[in-house]
Amino acid sequence: MQIGFSTGVLYKTSISPISAEALQRIASLGCSAVELAAMRLERIPQLAQLSAKDCAPFSYRSIHAPGSMELRNDKPARELFDSIERAYRRLGLQCVVVHPHTVQDWSLFKRYSFVLAVENMDPKKPSGRFVDDLRAVFDQTDARFVLDLNHCFAHDPTLKLADELLAAFGNRLQHIHLSGYQKLHEPLHITRQSEIVAKALSLHVPVIIESELNAPEDLDIEYQYVMAFLPGAGNACKNK
Repeated sequence: MQIGFSTGVLYKTSISPISAEALQRIASLGCSAVELAAMRLERIPQLAQLSAKDCAPFSYRSIHAPGSMELRNDKPARELFDSIERAYRRLGLQCVVVHPHTVQDWSLFKRYSFVLAVENMDPKKPSGRFVDDLRAVFDQTDARFVLDLNHCFAHDPTLKLADELLAAFGNRLQHIHLSGYQKLHEPLHITRQSEIVAKALSLHVPVIIESELNAPEDLDIEYQYVMAFLPGAGNACKNK
């Protein structure tokens, strides 16, 4: 399976989420997937510092667009996604993820060639959380779907919501966002929520780990915890 990290897992550390160092750290684990965390507008200019060589170790490469800006079909939004599309082409990316509640006009994306994906939202967001919310979105766009299991668990620890979203939009499924949940995006090796990991790995699409880590060294601990759930990996990490 293609499994790796969002570079945003390093935001609490001294390593910039948009940097060659972040990509090198993740690649050094043997990860085959990565998501560039351009969640903040100030990170967009930093994309120009990355090269295709920095992303080459990963067979699956996505980028998460800023999540705080209201997106209309206007000059600021077009300038933002012009920059993202340039990075998308130059770095060989395969998907651009957006938060659906931020999009005020889906016609914005008609000018772009990148693969767009919409993520289901957590309980704090005003929309984009449930099947009906997202059906209204997908009526306006042919975007793909990113299933965030942390957000599902925050609504419903039984993960029934994840099954409902998959039943409705599984034909659009692009990749998975994976992390533990207590209050935000806690590391799975701390929360020990094996049911979230098992659900992610059962879907056979790329998995992006979004757990917020306190130190770069925690990357390996979190990665090994998740990888231990793959068939044939044994139970050493799961039972520690």
